[in-house]
Amino acid sequence: MRHHAASAPQRTAIVGGATQLSYGEVEQLANRMAAVLRRLGLARGDHLASLIGNRPQALALAWAAWRSGLYLTPMSTALAPAELRYLVDDCDAKAVVVDADLQALAAPLAAPTAKSIHWLSLGVEKSRHRGAGAPARRCVATSCCR
Repeated sequence: MRHHAASAPQRTAIVGGATQLSYGEVEQLANRMAAVLRRLGLARGDHLASLIGNRPQALALAWAAWRSGLYLTPMSTALAPAELRYLVDDCDAKAVVVDADLQALAAPLAAPTAKSIHWLSLGVEKSRHRGAGAPARRCVATSCCR
């Protein structure tokens, strides 16, 4: 990916619906996503879950996770909230990235838990940090993850 981003940054890397991203754009987006995850304190070996529809930004998130040494658990949008909660708990996610269009499906997941999980929204400027009795707060502006 980096090779293509350096040698042909304008070349189309992925097309999804009306959205088309070049290799350079995927690389820049992945860099910004990786930086957000690092600022949240995620480190090599940590787990990241994602609930993202079929959109090009999912590739950038996977690339950001890989380059950061994170284990990525993509979750199907066809699962019920209880199944999604099981996956988040089972993979021991320290952060969950949710497509802005899927906020209603993910809403039951954001209930406070015994552990601290960062909730990031892909496509809107919101971030919630919940768990261990922590109040909701803005961790980072995730508009960089659009």
